[in-house]
Amino acid sequence: MAQKDAKPDHEPTAVSAELDVIDERNKHAVRKVREYFYVDLQRVRSYYAQLNRGIIEGIVSKESKTSKGEAQAKLMGFGPSGSRETGRAREETRSLHEISAVIFEEICEKESLIHEVGPLLANLSAWRSGEIHQELYEGQLVRFTGSLDLHDPAFFGQRVDQFQRFVSAFVGIAMEEQGARPATPPARQGGRTTQGNRAKDAKEVREEKKAELVKSMLQGMSPEKIAEIKDLVASLANDAVSIRAFPFGEDHREFNLSGALLSRSEYMQNEREELYSRYGYTLDNWTMVAQIARIPKRTPAEAPSFNIEGELIVNGRMDRIAMERIGVSLIKYIEAFGLAEGPIYPSISVTPLAVYREFF
Repeated sequence: MAQKDAKPDHEPTAVSAELDVIDERNKHAVRKVREYFYVDLQRVRSYYAQLNRGIIEGIVSKESKTSKGEAQAKLMGFGPSGSRETGRAREETRSLHEISAVIFEEICEKESLIHEVGPLLANLSAWRSGEIHQELYEGQLVRFTGSLDLHDPAFFGQRVDQFQRFVSAFVGIAMEEQGARPATPPARQGGRTTQGNRAKDAKEVREEKKAELVKSMLQGMSPEKIAEIKDLVASLANDAVSIRAFPFGEDHREFNLSGALLSRSEYMQNEREELYSRYGYTLDNWTMVAQIARIPKRTPAEAPSFNIEGELIVNGRMDRIAMERIGVSLIKYIEAFGLAEGPIYPSISVTPLAVYREFF
């Protein structure tokens, strides 16, 4: 009998998941408590429903206890007799909406659907040789624990504005009161004539002195330059919050898993000031569960270019396909230029599903 061809290593296989909440009936199971920074609840619930043929929204626990006995009250063998019966019932309903991510991850662990990539990503030679890009495959579920960097353009802009207001207020309070400055006539010195200055009142002198001190506190940059930096950084990711996993920290930042967090209230807290004041911009020793989205190929870097080619009007009618081609070409140019968050080798693009840490 001819032997069937083996499936490729990277081809996902069908599984038969246990149709139950993992270890729900096991009273001795150790429960892990996690602090979630982010959960893509919609995607997690979709995958969970497909694995489990539906989503368990709640668990109903019932408890009952009954006892029976016979009561007698007889005198000299005569008198009434009867029986007694007592009972107790208790019902408890627990919602599973908030722990869908936990159940989904436990099911994936039980069915070996999630790959712990920490040891693999910690191999520097495997990154350089491209072995990691061959070992992983698009669509694969992975879990990484280590250093995670966040970039939130909305919070960054708010913090820059706050800092500029602080610097302006601090300088204004620390400054001495300024007096009016009289006009100075042009003066000739060393064969050159220096330009004179017009008279300035105390308010103008104060604003001029304040601008100099503010610029000094901003490392020589004007508030206008700081505002341009804010706009530049905000334009990199628009409203998305970027996240990157760096297996080697600051040493080799080119080797990373990169993704974007959906900045929605049901996925991530809106109070960014409170959020980042607790955790900071770098999450050390946190866990990211993600799905491999795209693995770029090793290709020589080319200078980005964009050209409009072809006729947009043919026989007096707009050529829609030609116009769409121009749009696609422009998007590719923007991505190659570095503005769009497209993965560039050797980095790998992922879709984050959850970011958390376990504290007991």
